[in-house]
Amino acid sequence: MKTLFAAVILLTLAGQQCRAASGGWSVIAKWWRPDTNPFVREQVWEGTFWSEGWSEPEQFYPEHFRPAGSVHVLLKNTSTREQALVLTHINGQPLEECTTTPHKAGPVLWYRLECPQFPVGEIADELAGFDRQSVPPGAWVECTVRFRRAPESNVRLRFRAGEGETLKQEVPLSPPTARIEAITFSRKMDAVYVYVRSLDGESLPPGTLRVDGLPPAGVIWQKGPRGSGLLLAEARLAQPLRYGTFHLFTVTLGDGRKLAQAVRAWDGFFTIGLYGTVTPEKVAAAKAKGFNSYFNGPLDVLDNAQMSYVPHGGIGHPVRHSTHGRGLLFYQNHDEPDAHDVKLGEELPWMDRLGTHAMFSVLPLQRRQRQQDRATPNLLLVDNTYKPLNWYVYGQIPDVFCTDPYVPLGGRQTDYVWRALECARDASTPRPLVAVLWACSLDSGAPRNFGRRPPTAREERAMAFYAIGSGVKGVSYFIDLTQKTGEGQFTGISDYPELWEEVGRINRDIAELAPALAVACPAGPPQKQGPLWVRTLMSGRDTLIVSVVNTEHYIGYETRTLHAFHRPVRGERVRLQLPPGFGHCRVVRVEGGRKSPAHFTRDGDTLEIPLGELDTAAAFLVTR
Repeated sequence: MKTLFAAVILLTLAGQQCRAASGGWSVIAKWWRPDTNPFVREQVWEGTFWSEGWSEPEQFYPEHFRPAGSVHVLLKNTSTREQALVLTHINGQPLEECTTTPHKAGPVLWYRLECPQFPVGEIADELAGFDRQSVPPGAWVECTVRFRRAPESNVRLRFRAGEGETLKQEVPLSPPTARIEAITFSRKMDAVYVYVRSLDGESLPPGTLRVDGLPPAGVIWQKGPRGSGLLLAEARLAQPLRYGTFHLFTVTLGDGRKLAQAVRAWDGFFTIGLYGTVTPEKVAAAKAKGFNSYFNGPLDVLDNAQMSYVPHGGIGHPVRHSTHGRGLLFYQNHDEPDAHDVKLGEELPWMDRLGTHAMFSVLPLQRRQRQQDRATPNLLLVDNTYKPLNWYVYGQIPDVFCTDPYVPLGGRQTDYVWRALECARDASTPRPLVAVLWACSLDSGAPRNFGRRPPTAREERAMAFYAIGSGVKGVSYFIDLTQKTGEGQFTGISDYPELWEEVGRINRDIAELAPALAVACPAGPPQKQGPLWVRTLMSGRDTLIVSVVNTEHYIGYETRTLHAFHRPVRGERVRLQLPPGFGHCRVVRVEGGRKSPAHFTRDGDTLEIPLGELDTAAAFLVTR
């Protein structure tokens, strides 16, 4: 997979013929991206309590949780020569005065200037340079600033451009009414799916789509199911795109609103990954269970097995692309920076430490990875510390976002998986999101040792179907390692035969769904239909994916054995809305890695699927 990079959403777009800024620069777009959506009754993170398992007596949520946001400015070098651009001030303050460090909690958590044409060569000081960028003629550059608190007035940015000219930009704090929710590509990258989402509940009128300023070979617009707020532009491209290349997409809605999004072309490879011991025998067994990727090495073993891989760091090693399979998928950044912020920011108040790793280590490593390999995306795995703000602070940094909502390790029920993933996707979209699921045991010896048993087979299936229903573009499992570590005694997934067999069955189902999941976007929030959790995803104009989970499951953390109470459901019917004009349709159930016809009834645009008896989870494809 050569994957998506995002410079996120919307707003005051001046059209492809950009309005003048000054001195050979023009403004493509500038916008405020708030964490909160002022048009909805309930925010994404509401509906649950986000507890921390740390030693600090206070909890972060809700008393210390303050949603903020980021500003984005896209500028184009309209001159005939390469020009330097340097960010010097934010709201009148020099960068060094307003930026957070491990020793100071400033109003700005991180900032970055980035151009698709990456700088080449060594940088002497890896902590310097995020305030500046050389921009080739005709190229665009994005300035992103992430704030600790929501600013009280419009954000003022000052740049030094070209030969020293001052360039000022003011970004209004107007809440967006729409955003580009996802951009996905066909496997051959000769078609693109641009999903636009209404944020204020109003219907979105179709308009025009431009790719790098030019109309595609053909565009068909399709509204999403009723209540989804989605509008899809499915475009056929005159020429296939190349992996990893950057492209600027602009959408002009029928009412004149204009949205911009710069993304990196990718082929939608759906990662089914594993952390753990890598030996020829272990890898062969994992491949037989449907895994296609590992999140660690050694890489030679994986190359020989024609498996893909996601190495940590990747710096100082030759760029590796397998001649057999896909080989290198993406580079991992520093692991779980939000968890390590607690230690790095020890000089700061406990509740102000989130984000200290952003400019200190995460952005520098990502830049070094890009300097080494321009084509391979970067993945950042964020933990579950300082929830739910952690996902919003770090979600717009990487090309691929990743998080690990572990159950039962964290002492939560399985629905925590979708709640965490929903926040992570909202924070990072339209970047692809990868979920890491707990699939082992860890006996730490602690009194509250919720990880002392692995997930049951039912719990693993429920978590996987919560994940695919959340719109992820990859699922990975932690961990196939049986070893005593500093954290305690790990027992890996393959040493639990029932769980190992069930994961193989889950992976076969995911692989059957993967082509549709790769180009899909969630169509509205999840629905609670009696005892069922139901989520519909729109996958192009002609396909819907329906993920269903039985919520009648309870992990008894108050019991000695963490007993799993479970009740199958009978006689339930799944209800969903079809897109307008969907026409004659067919419904299949994906089970055992195969598709089989499913009964359904239809009344206009409303579809009902009788389930009979559902033990844990199910998935359906609705096509026309």
